[in-house]
Amino acid sequence: MGDLPPDLEKIFAELTEQVGGIRPEVLPEAYLKALQEIEDYPCNQSGQDKSWVVRSERRWRETIRNSRLVM
Repeated sequence: MGDLPPDLEKIFAELTEQVGGIRPEVLPEAYLKALQEIEDYPCNQSGQDKSWVVRSERRWRETIRNSRLVM
């Protein structure tokens, strides 16, 4: 990844002005390559059963909902 396209530069500049948003970091090539490898796994392709994602998110939300702040 290099510089952002002009339209995204404009969007992030406006966000920075409005709400103090931050510009996203440029991700290293090694990270992008690893991400692409994961996305290319057969289990991540269209048409595969991804119901585990819904179950995982549900469990995570239940964990958060049932947690307490300990000081």
